[in-house]
Amino acid sequence: MPRRTTVVFVTVCVMAALAAGIYLSRKTPVPAGPPAGSSTPPASSSPNPPAAPKIKATDPYQLVALYFTSLQKGDFAGAYAYLGPDLQKTLSYQAYAAGFQGSRVTAYDSSSLRIVGAGNISLFLRVTYTVSGPAGTATRTATLGCLNIAPGPGKPDWRIESIGQ
Repeated sequence: MPRRTTVVFVTVCVMAALAAGIYLSRKTPVPAGPPAGSSTPPASSSPNPPAAPKIKATDPYQLVALYFTSLQKGDFAGAYAYLGPDLQKTLSYQAYAAGFQGSRVTAYDSSSLRIVGAGNISLFLRVTYTVSGPAGTATRTATLGCLNIAPGPGKPDWRIESIGQ
């Protein structure tokens, strides 16, 4: 197969996979978090968060849904498990959980997901979410750098390698 044909074929396959991920992520509703008036303290009493997530994310859109569902439930250890190994090396669980002290994510807008960058095994997604805390409720936007830490044949394992505002 000529090089140009191979590049076109790979590009089409990647775009088809992304489209399938978008379609599937919108078919699976994300459960709502606790009622807006309740406050969920961070699970900082758990010094050793789980090493691996409960459910492996098979695509970046599912990863975002699993991550924000954990945050909505106040399961900071579960959300931390979706961070990639490199990010976990630079951000301890205690520091991560302390960042949520007194506040919690109440919702995220799956329809706001936008691709803002892509690589061979990575995708940068921008997402809008709502946080409630002592200062009130605020809508924020984050850019999540999603990386497949198990590239190649087999079952993918997507994790968050960067979080930017």
